[in-house]
Amino acid sequence: MARLKRRLRLRLQAPFWLQNKQGVVPPEGWTMNPQIAALSCTDPVTLLREHVLDACLATPTQIPDDRDDLFILELHNRPIDLTVLNRNNQSESDLADRFQWSLENGNLELKLMPFLPASCRERSQEWFEALLSINQPERHKTLALRPSRHSGESFLMAYLTPEMRIAQPLPWQVDQNFEPYTYTEHLVVLAQHANEPAVLALLESLQQQIGQ
Repeated sequence: MARLKRRLRLRLQAPFWLQNKQGVVPPEGWTMNPQIAALSCTDPVTLLREHVLDACLATPTQIPDDRDDLFILELHNRPIDLTVLNRNNQSESDLADRFQWSLENGNLELKLMPFLPASCRERSQEWFEALLSINQPERHKTLALRPSRHSGESFLMAYLTPEMRIAQPLPWQVDQNFEPYTYTEHLVVLAQHANEPAVLALLESLQQQIGQ
């Protein structure tokens, strides 16, 4: 309450991909976690409830079912696309061809970015396993891969929003053949603090920066 009333040294937890380049800039009186690609906050809502944080930008997988004590504001929606990662400087056509072969032959590897929270990584893994089960014939699960010019190292892919793609270093290409998932960015504060001037200033600032 001292931080809120003085509007000083308030703590906002934001994911790495929203701190990149033209990312979130907290308003006066607020400070934000360091921008570290290899570090993610697994459970910001618990830290909020314990008053370690005063606000957080949370992924859908981080928002608990019991939320009566929380004020949750939807800031924006983004597509989570199947993203093909190009680590060998292949052309677009070669990249698409290599991806299709790898998908059919079980030679895909899901790249889980270190800046993704654990719950997001788990959801990506679920999507990846569903993708393989739908697109790989049963025989590919038991037979050795047939020889091919594509054989060798596994092929990298990831599930990423536009902001997440910018935040990772590899060249990429979105595969338009797959329907994207929907991702929603939320601002979360304790409900009892939702009308505090400092929180209202943060809300307005974030809506202007990343809101719809």
